[in-house]
Amino acid sequence: MTSDDDRAAGSGPLSGNAAQIGAVLACALASLVTMTIMAEKLGAPPRSLDLAIAGFVLLIVLILAWAARSPDGDTLATGGALPTAAAAWAGFGALAPFGLLVSMMSWQYELGFDGLAFVLGPLAGLVLSGVLVSPYLAGSGAHSVASFLGLRFGRTARLLAGVTSLGVALLVAAAGLAATASLAADHLVPAHAAVALAALTALVITLPGGMASASWTSLALSMLALGAILGTATAVAVVRDGPQLPQIAYGAALAAVSGLERTMLEQGLANAQSLKPFTRPFLQIGETSFIALVVSLAAGAAIAPPHLARALGATDRRAARAGTAGALVIAFLLAITLPALATYAKREIYRPVADKTTLASLPESWENPSRDGKVRIHGVSLALFEAVARATGGGAADRTAIGAALAAESQRLAADWAALTEPVRLLLVDKARATPPNEPATSWKAYREQLLPALAPLSGNKQGVLALAAIDIDPAAAIVNLPVSVGLPHVAASFFTAGLMAAALAMAAAALAAAATALSSDVLGTLSGAAPDTPPGGLGFRLSLATMAGLSAGVAAWAGPAALAGLVPVALSTAGAALFPALVLGILWKRANARGAVLGMMTGLAVAIYYCAGVVMFPVDFSETWATLSNASPAAMSKLANLSATVAAAPDEAARLATRAALEAHARGSLWSPGTANWIGVTPLASALFALPAALAVMLVVSLVTPRPNEPQRAFLDKIRKGRRERKPGALPADRY
Repeated sequence: MTSDDDRAAGSGPLSGNAAQIGAVLACALASLVTMTIMAEKLGAPPRSLDLAIAGFVLLIVLILAWAARSPDGDTLATGGALPTAAAAWAGFGALAPFGLLVSMMSWQYELGFDGLAFVLGPLAGLVLSGVLVSPYLAGSGAHSVASFLGLRFGRTARLLAGVTSLGVALLVAAAGLAATASLAADHLVPAHAAVALAALTALVITLPGGMASASWTSLALSMLALGAILGTATAVAVVRDGPQLPQIAYGAALAAVSGLERTMLEQGLANAQSLKPFTRPFLQIGETSFIALVVSLAAGAAIAPPHLARALGATDRRAARAGTAGALVIAFLLAITLPALATYAKREIYRPVADKTTLASLPESWENPSRDGKVRIHGVSLALFEAVARATGGGAADRTAIGAALAAESQRLAADWAALTEPVRLLLVDKARATPPNEPATSWKAYREQLLPALAPLSGNKQGVLALAAIDIDPAAAIVNLPVSVGLPHVAASFFTAGLMAAALAMAAAALAAAATALSSDVLGTLSGAAPDTPPGGLGFRLSLATMAGLSAGVAAWAGPAALAGLVPVALSTAGAALFPALVLGILWKRANARGAVLGMMTGLAVAIYYCAGVVMFPVDFSETWATLSNASPAAMSKLANLSATVAAAPDEAARLATRAALEAHARGSLWSPGTANWIGVTPLASALFALPAALAVMLVVSLVTPRPNEPQRAFLDKIRKGRRERKPGALPADRY
C-alpha cells in the first residue's frame, strides 16, 4: 500500500499508485516469462522470442511515458516529486555509470581486479551526493544544477554550468543510445537502423512529460534491468556451482578462474602476453590511476545532471536523502553482482582452453557471436568466412575483388581481411569456395571442422587445440553470451539482453531530458535574460529535446559504443572537476562568492581538458614539456628520445609518418596505462584528480580576496538550509503537478 505521506509527496497521475503499478509490472513480466518458456519448448524461433520480449519492454515504457505526461515546466525539468521507493528506482536508473552495464562488465572482464574502480567510483559518488548535494538541492526551488548555481552565484556561473551540463548529458545520452543500438543490432534489427530506432524510442519516452516521463520509465526499466541481471547471475551460479546466491558463489568462481589460469600456463596454452592474471591487483591499471579513477568517477557521479534531477524534484531534504539512500542500496546490490557475472564469463572462456578442446570441437555457444564477428579464432570469424563465401559465390576471383566486396558489405570485415597474411587468405578463399553461401548450418560446420584445423598450423598452432592467444573475443559478447554458454535456454539470454538494453535506454532517456533542460533553460534561457528559477517552457523544452535526440544519435552513430564508453568517464571527470567544488562550497560555505565560483569552474575545466587532451592528442609534446612529472622509467624516456631522433632522420615522408606513429603510440600508451605522457602515472580518464584541487584552491582564494556574497545570495543560502521547498503563489500543490 502507498502511504499517506507518499501520496502527499507524489506528483502526477502515477504517484499515488506506485505500488499497484509495480505489482502490475511484476505480474506482466511473470506472465511473459511463462509464455516465452512455453513458446520455446513448442519450437518458436529464437528471433521471435527476442522480438516478443523487446516489444513487451517497449510497450511498458510507452504506456508509462504517456501516463506521466505533464505541461508543467518544473515537472518537465525535474520530474516533480515522487514517492520514496519510486524516486530511488528512478534515481538509480538515471545514474550514468550504472547505465553502462555492458561496458562496466566488459571492463571488469578485461581488467579483472582493476575494473573494480568503475564500480567503486559511482558508489562513492552516490554517497557524496546523498550527504553533500542532494538534500540541499531539494529545498532550493531550482530545476537543474545550473539553475541552482545561477541562484547562488549569478548569471555567468549558470551559463558556464549549463554548457558543462549540456556537454556531459549529450555524451551520456549518446553512450546510452550506442549501447542500446549495439545490443539491438546483434539480436533484433540491422545495425544501420539500430541507432535511429534507439534514439526514436528515447525521444518518445521523454517527449510527453520530460523528466517526469523519464523518471517513471527509468523506474520500470531499472527494475527490469536489475531483475534480469540478478536472475541471470543466480541461474548461472546454480548451474555451475549448485544452489547458492551468485554473490556467495563469486569466491569459488574467482578460485576456479585462478586454477584455470595455472592449468593453461602449465600446458603451454597461454603465456605472459596472452594471459593477464584476473585477480592480481594493479596489473593493468596502476595503483595511482586506480585511486584517481575512483575519485574522478565519484565527483562526476555525485553531480551527474540526470541523477540530480531526481533530487531537484524532491519536496524536502528528507525525501531527497531517502531517494538517494534507496538508489544507493539498489546500486550496491548491482555492484556486487557485476564482478560476479564478469568472472563467470571469464571462466566460460577459459574452460574449453584448459580442457584442450580441439578447434574442430569449438563450443556450439560460440556460433552466434562468431557469426556477428565478435569471436575470431586465429584472426578469422564465422562472419568473415561467410562473407568471403558470398563474395566468391558472387564472382570475386582475386584478393582485390574479394576485399572490395567485403568493404561494400562492412568496413569491419574489410579490416579483418586486410589484417590476414597471404597464406591465410588463400586458405580462407579455398575453403569458402567449397561452402555454399547463405546456409548457416553448413557454414558453421565447415568453419569449425575444416577451416580452423587447417588454419592452425599456419598460425603456429601445431596441436590444433584452442589456445588463449588464438582467441580474440569482444568482452561484451562474452558477457551477453554467458547464459547460452552455461546451457540455459534461449529465453534466459533474451531476458538478459533485454535487461541490459533497458538499463542503457533508461540512462539515455534521463540524459536526453537533462540535456534538453540545459539547452532550453540554462543556456538559451540565460542568454535571453530569464531568471534562474524560471522553469523551461513546454514547447521550447520539447524542441530542445528533439534537437538533443538528433545530435546524440549522430554522435552515437559516428563514434560507436566502444569509443563512447571510454568518453563517458572523461565527461564525468571533467564535469565533476568543474561543478563539484562550486556546488559543495556553494552549499556549505557562506563566504563563497560568484567570482570565486566562476574562476573555480573555469580552472577545473581548463586543467581537466588540458591534461586529457595533452595526453591523448599531443602525447609527444606533453612528454617533453612535463618530463619531470612523468612516472616513466629511464628506459622508456630513452626510447622516446631515440624515436624522436629517428623521426628527424627519416629518409622519406612514408618512413617519417610510420616512425611518428610509433613515437606517439609509445608516448600515449593505452587507455588504462599511459605511456611517457602523464603526471605521476595517472590515466587521462581521471583528470579530475588534478583539476579538483586546482578548482577548490582557486575558488577558496578568490572568494576570500573579493567582496562577500550579496544579500539575495545570502538569503538563498539561508533558504536552502531550511530544507523545504517554498511554493510560489498560485503554483499547484506538489501532489497535483
